[in-house]
Amino acid sequence: DNVDCWMEIQHGKGPWAPPVSGIVPLGSTLTLVVAINDYR
Repeated sequence: DNVDCWMEIQHGKGPWAPPVSGIVPLGSTLTLVVAINDYR
């Protein structure tokens, strides 16, 4: 099987928030997005 899986930490409420690109202040809202793509 050919399956892709990836994870992203985003700054704000996701799943369409911008990805974290540096240090975030304590207490900031973060979202953990886990995605899976099956090519079949």
